Amino acid sequence: MVIEYSDLIDLFCLVLYAIFIPVFAKKGLSSSPSSRLSNDIIYYVIMIVYNFSMVLFSLFSATSMIYSMNQIGWTNIYHLDLFQQYYSSFATICKLFYFSKFVEFLDTVFLIHCGKKVSWLHYLHHIGACIEMWLLV
Repeated sequence: MVIEYSDLIDLFCLVLYAIFIPVFAKKGLSSSPSSRLSNDIIYYVIMIVYNFSMVLFSLFSATSMIYSMNQIGWTNIYHLDLFQQYYSSFATICKLFYFSKFVEFLDTVFLIHCGKKVSWLHYLHHIGACIEMWLLV
């Protein structure tokens, strides 16, 4: 296995998440009460747009992967000739899905900003999902 430059950037982002989220979770990201009300509306709109776009992206990823697998044939997945025809689109979708795991770090930032407690399971899930997708992609 060869480690590329992009892998080092991914690792750097993962380490930053692993180190700074517990720190921010304890301190909180709250600002002064007067500016918090106007910021809350902005963050609420950002969270709605973010969640809606992630749902659409996940739906796109799932349907694209299922379509690619149907084109290959579920029983012919190991047939090299068929797999090579659809590999580039399948690999692109997988790589985009992998990058979305880093975008999903914003889930934790939104929880902290709203003053909600970040569970250990949530924290480890985001770290584990990135590592698992890195191993698969």
